[in-house]
Amino acid sequence: MDKIASAERDLTSRYDQLKKNLWKIVGGTMLSTALVTTLVVGLSAQFFFSAGVDRNYSAIYNTYQLVEQLKTQCHTPTGKLDPVPNNSGNLKKKGE
Repeated sequence: MDKIASAERDLTSRYDQLKKNLWKIVGGTMLSTALVTTLVVGLSAQFFFSAGVDRNYSAIYNTYQLVEQLKTQCHTPTGKLDPVPNNSGNLKKKGE
């Protein structure tokens, strides 16, 4: 009879301990899930947007280089240009 009473007390104490720790377990699980979700979403967003920023930076840099090349080509006299004839006398004035 003593063994049954001892087992019953042991079972009751374990049940009470589990009841006390239940909300700690549930709360800890919810907190860890929220932290992991935030971490995963944050890292995904960072990698997604950083790739776009890198692509935009490369496109802007390449465009800038092309503009600089065109400026250099436009400002370099070649001597191959034909003179443009002055046709302003052939233009009709308004009202004529």
